[in-house]
Amino acid sequence: MASGADPADSSLNAETSPGGTREFGRYALLDRLGSGGMADVFLALANGPFDAKKLVVLKCPRAFDHEYAGMFMDEARVAMRLNHPNVVQTYDVGVHDGSFFLAMEYLEGQPLHRIIAAMGREDRWLSHAQLARVMSDALAGLHYAHELCDYDGTPLQIVHRDVSPHNLFVTYEGHVKVVDFGIAKATLNVVSTAAGAVKGKLAYMAPEHAMSGIVDRRADLFAMGIVLWEVIARRRLITGVQSAERLNKLLTMEFPPLSVEAPDVHPLLEVVAMKALQRDPRDRYQTAGEMRDALEAYIGACGQPVRASDIGSTMGALFAGTREQMATKIRAYIKSTTQSEKEAAAAQSSESETEKVPAPPGFGAPPRASRSAPDAAVSRSVAPRFAPPVMAPGFTPQAMAAPGFLRPSAAPPPGPPAPPPPPPLSVSPPRSSPSLAEGASSQTATVVMTSTPAAVPPGPRHGTMVLVAAVAALAAVGMTLVVLALAKRAGPSAANPTHEGPDASEAAMPSTTTSGGGHSVSGASSTPPTVAPQAASSPPPIVTTTAPPPRHGGRGGRPSTTSK
Repeated sequence: MASGADPADSSLNAETSPGGTREFGRYALLDRLGSGGMADVFLALANGPFDAKKLVVLKCPRAFDHEYAGMFMDEARVAMRLNHPNVVQTYDVGVHDGSFFLAMEYLEGQPLHRIIAAMGREDRWLSHAQLARVMSDALAGLHYAHELCDYDGTPLQIVHRDVSPHNLFVTYEGHVKVVDFGIAKATLNVVSTAAGAVKGKLAYMAPEHAMSGIVDRRADLFAMGIVLWEVIARRRLITGVQSAERLNKLLTMEFPPLSVEAPDVHPLLEVVAMKALQRDPRDRYQTAGEMRDALEAYIGACGQPVRASDIGSTMGALFAGTREQMATKIRAYIKSTTQSEKEAAAAQSSESETEKVPAPPGFGAPPRASRSAPDAAVSRSVAPRFAPPVMAPGFTPQAMAAPGFLRPSAAPPPGPPAPPPPPPLSVSPPRSSPSLAEGASSQTATVVMTSTPAAVPPGPRHGTMVLVAAVAALAAVGMTLVVLALAKRAGPSAANPTHEGPDASEAAMPSTTTSGGGHSVSGASSTPPTVAPQAASSPPPIVTTTAPPPRHGGRGGRPSTTSK
C-alpha cells in the first residue's frame, strides 16, 4: 500500500474541500496509493445516506483516447461480474465531470512483490508451506474467473494476462486477492488487441503470448509457475535491462530446477513449479483448479495445517510501522473531513436562519380545510340567526295550544352584517279540505308564504346564503303546516253551538302570529268567534299568512296575523 502523494496532484476533475481533501462526486479523495501506466489509484471515502461512510479504492485514468476508453469500459464490464473471496470486489463504475472511475474494495495489506522485498530486508521469510497456501488461494480466484459464464450460460473465457507479484495481494489477515483485470481478455471485450501488440509484463509472460498474442487460461498458469519459482528461490527468474533480452531468455533459456536454487524444497512442490513452466501449453496444467489440487497435496504432505492467521502474523510483523502510519493518516483524514462537514453544515444553517423573513402578523398556519374556510366563516356568522325554533317540553295538544309553545331562538350575539335575504319563495301544500266549521262543504285552505324580494349580489358566499335562506323558508312552511293541523283539531269544537263552559274559548282555533325570526301562539279570546255557514256556491275561505323577511341582528317583536 503506497502512500505519500498528494491527491491534489492528480488531474482528476475534483474540488478541494475545506478539510484539504478533494471531492470527487460522492467520494472524498484522501491519498494516492500508486500510479500505473495510464491510471492512478486513490484511497477515498465514500459518503452515503444517513452519514454512512466506507473506505474504497478509486482507479482513475489520467488520460483518455478512444482506444483506452474502450479498454477501461472492458475492464469495468469484467470487474463488475467478478464476485469471489479471492478476487478483488468492484463496487461502482461511473463518470464524474468527464472522468471515468472504478470504485473497488479497500484492502489492508501489501502486494506480493513488496512482501518479497520486505522478507529479503528483514530476512524473515514465510515457510514454503505458507507460500504454497498463498499461491493456492490465488489459483482459486483465477479458476473462478476462468470458469465464469455470462447470464445466459455462455462462457466468458476470461484470461487475466497480467498475473505477477504486483497483482497478487495479501491482506494483514492473511487472505489473498487477485487484482487488476485491466488487460484481461474476455468475450465481453469491445476493443481487440491490435496485431503485433503485446499486453502484459515480459518477465511473467507465456511464450505463446509473447510470440503471437493468442492466449487461453494456460497462459495464466505459466505466469503462476514463474511466481512460485521466484518466491521459493528468492530471486527473479527472467532478468534483463532491455525488453529484447528478457524476451530472448523467455523463449530460449532453460529454466533451472527449483531444487538447485532451494535445496530444501519438497519434491512435490518442485514438481508443481516445473510443470507449470513448460513452454508447450499442452505439457502444463490445463486448469488452475488442477494446479491448485497439486499444491494442496503438497500442503497436506507437510503434516501440519497452514492457516491464514499464521500468514497474517508474519505480515503484521513485517509491516507494523507501515500499517500504523497508514491507520494514523486515515484517522486524521476522516477526522478532518468530518469536522469540515460539520462546519459547512453549521455555516449553511446560519445562512438559512439569516435569510429567514418573519411572517407578517396574522399570517399563521393555513386552516386544515382551506377550501371550506370561507363557507365555515359564513356558517359561524349566519347559522345562529337562522336556527329553527326550539320545541318546548311536553308534546301534548294542550301544550301545543298554550301560549309559548313555539318560542323564538335566543338572540344571537352581535356579529358581522348578515347577507341579504333570498329571493321570494312560495310554497303551496297539496289541496285538502279541512273543515273550519261543522256543515261547511268542500272548503280548501291555501297557505301562501311570501318574502320580500331582494336582489342577492353575486359573490363567493352567494351559494351559502341561498342555502341558508331556503332552510329558513322551509322551517317557516313547517310551522304553518303545524298551525293548519292545530286548526283542524280545534275546528269542530269551535263550531259546536251547544258547547258551553269556560273551555269553549280555549278550544277555539288559536291565532298565529309570525314576525321576524320568531313565532308565537296567542290564546283565544274569552268570547268564542262566530262562524256563519256559507252557501255551497260561495268561494272557499282563504287563510293568508304573510311573513316578512327575517330581520337579522335585531330582536323580533310580536307580529299580528289576519285570518279570514
